[in-house]
Amino acid sequence: MLNKEDSSDLQMKDLYTVRGIKVFTLDMESRKKTSISVNRHLWQKWVKFVVDKTGSSRMISMELENAIKEYMRNHEVVEN
Repeated sequence: MLNKEDSSDLQMKDLYTVRGIKVFTLDMESRKKTSISVNRHLWQKWVKFVVDKTGSSRMISMELENAIKEYMRNHEVVEN
């Protein structure tokens, strides 16, 4: 789930309201399109994990970004 701390580099725009729920879009200008090489079986497990967690394959990139941020928070580099 996107929280305020993780969304600091995103611009959220209110698109419309459906049954009392505000629907937002993200301003993708601040995003960096990348390409990575990942073990096929690991990627399949990741996609299944995200779909099971969120109910949508559209959240794969956002959940990957959240996982990277969490990893970096838990493995801070100590400079000598």
